[in-house]
Amino acid sequence: MISAENFLDSRERARSLLSPNQAMESYENWGKVSENWSQYNSPKDLLPCLTHDTMHDAKEFGEIIESIGSLSSVELVWAQEYAKIYDHVCTLISSSLQSIDFRYGIAKTLLDWQMIRNYVESPNSILDLNVGCGSNSVATYLFEHPVKYTAVETFLAEYIVQNVVFSYLSTLEANDRFYDLLDFEKSNTPFPISEELEPEGERFHVPTWLAESYLSANSYDVIIAPNIPCGISNHDFMRLIKIVEKSLSSNGIVYMRHKESFEYVEKFVETVDLDNSSLFSKMRECKIMPIHCEFISSGHLTTVFARIGSNIYESVKASKKIEQQFLETESYGDILLKVAQNFSNINKNKVTEADPVFSSIISHSRDINVSSDRK
Repeated sequence: MISAENFLDSRERARSLLSPNQAMESYENWGKVSENWSQYNSPKDLLPCLTHDTMHDAKEFGEIIESIGSLSSVELVWAQEYAKIYDHVCTLISSSLQSIDFRYGIAKTLLDWQMIRNYVESPNSILDLNVGCGSNSVATYLFEHPVKYTAVETFLAEYIVQNVVFSYLSTLEANDRFYDLLDFEKSNTPFPISEELEPEGERFHVPTWLAESYLSANSYDVIIAPNIPCGISNHDFMRLIKIVEKSLSSNGIVYMRHKESFEYVEKFVETVDLDNSSLFSKMRECKIMPIHCEFISSGHLTTVFARIGSNIYESVKASKKIEQQFLETESYGDILLKVAQNFSNINKNKVTEADPVFSSIISHSRDINVSSDRK
C-alpha cells in the first residue's frame, strides 16, 4: 500500500521544479469541490471517497437511473460483484463497520459504460483521469476483457483509496498485473509501462505530476475524464488537457461528464453555469471535437470527443441524431442551450422505481437482488 508520506514527498519534489507561484497552485484541491481529498486524518476518513457524493441529489439520481433503464441479468450480476468488491475494499481500508451506499457508484459507472460502448465497444487501452474510487478499473475487471488501464490522480486521499482498490483486484486473478509508479519511484527502478498490451491486461497507477513523462503518445482508445475543471487549478487543468492531447489514439474517444446545472430551458441564460467553457475551447484548439453532447440529468453534461478526421468523427458528420449535432457549434453557450432544449422531453420530476438495485439504499452486496432482463 502506498503511504501518504510517499505521495507527499513525490509531490513536493515535483513542485520544487516549478516557479514559486506555479508550485503553490499545482497538484492541490482548488476550492471547487466541498470535499478536501488532499488530506485525511485516519483510514475511516478515506471511506467517503467511495460514495460518489456529487450524485447525491435525489432528482438528478432519478434522472440518471431513468436513463440507464431496467437492468439486464448480466448488468445485475455485474452490480452484485461491484458492490461485493467494494465491501472488501471498505474492510481493507477500515474495520469501523461504516455502511457505504453503493447505489451512486453502480449507477454512475453503468451509465458511463453504456455511453462509452456506443462508440468503442471493447477498448484495448483506457486512461482514467481524476479517478475517484477507481470504479472504471473495477468495471474493466468485471467485463472480463483484457485491457491496459492507466489511472492518473491528483489528490492524496483518492490516490490512497485507488491503490487499495487496484491492489485488491490484483489478488483476484493469478496473472493480474498492477504497477504503482510511486513504488518504482521510491525504489528507483524502471516503471514497466509500455505501448504493448499484455494478454491478461495490466493496471497502472500514476500521480498527475509524473503522467506526461510516462504516458505513451496516441496510445489510449478511451480517455475518461469526469469533472476535469472541477477542483483543480488552471495549471493542473492545462496539464490534463496536454495529457489528453498527447495520449488519445487516432480513433479513440474522450468521455467526460461534468457538473453543469440549469433549472429551466426558458431561463437558461440566467441559470446556467459556464464553468466548462474553457474545456471545450481548449479541446477544439487540440482538434478534438464534441461528437456527442447530452444532459443525462439537469446537473451533469455528458460529452464524447474525438479527433478531427478519425473514423468516429467522420461517421458522426453524417448523423441525424440530435445529440450528435455539435461539430459546427463553436460557442459553448450555444452548445449548452441546444443540449438543454434536447433534454426538455425527460420527466425531471420522477424518481424511478424501475429496478430494485436503485429503489432502496444499497449498503452491502447482499442487498442487491436480481430481477427481469431488459428486453
